[in-house]
Amino acid sequence: MKICITAKSPSPLSAMDNDFKNCAYFSFFVDGSMGFEATINNKENDPEQLLIDKEANILITKNISSQSLTMLNKANIEVFTASSKLITDALSRFRNGELKPLRKIDINSNLQRKENHSMKVAISTDGNYVSAHFGRCPSFTIADIQDSKVVTKEVVDNPGHHPGYLPKFLHEKGAEYIVAGGMGQRAQILFNENNIKTVMGISGNIDEVLNQICNGTLKGGESLCKPGAGKGYGLDKTECDHDEHDH
Repeated sequence: MKICITAKSPSPLSAMDNDFKNCAYFSFFVDGSMGFEATINNKENDPEQLLIDKEANILITKNISSQSLTMLNKANIEVFTASSKLITDALSRFRNGELKPLRKIDINSNLQRKENHSMKVAISTDGNYVSAHFGRCPSFTIADIQDSKVVTKEVVDNPGHHPGYLPKFLHEKGAEYIVAGGMGQRAQILFNENNIKTVMGISGNIDEVLNQICNGTLKGGESLCKPGAGKGYGLDKTECDHDEHDH
């Protein structure tokens, strides 16, 4: 088994680099042996193809786009995320079974209506409308849907936009789906880890969106909130105040 970890230097004791696409080096360890190799990340080339050519089986990183994740999964390379200072620590955590593999994230998930089926949906809310960005929304509308009808609906205040907190908060609320205008890629990964499907590209009145969910006609699309553009709360803005890994 060949394990690749994103690194900041070619040393086997290097600090871990957090970004798959923009890391300085790829460190390769051959499990069950002392084999080690460090390869510089030539950002002009395709890092996914580099891992395929190197016959890597595992990638350990922190931030990775859904497109890169999909490409690596198709090549039978499992991807794990770790927040470690050193690559040796990330490697140890992987070998101890502390890391969980990521899977392809479907940001275009649709809410399909099923007879005798219940679901709990969270919608990022700004007044009576779906907010552009889930993390910055003032509140969340959480609805229980049974037999294609909304049986309960409550609005809860956004408890705060802390890294990694909102996916856990909504998971504890029982949410199976998060509906929003958009979110960063890291947030999509965190929702996936909390077994919550993301439905992006949604706008409009909350009640109308709930009606579409009940009818099985709500369709997701690309995230509406991207770095460098968006709509603020209370005023229009030309830039979003988050980066692509915002969660």
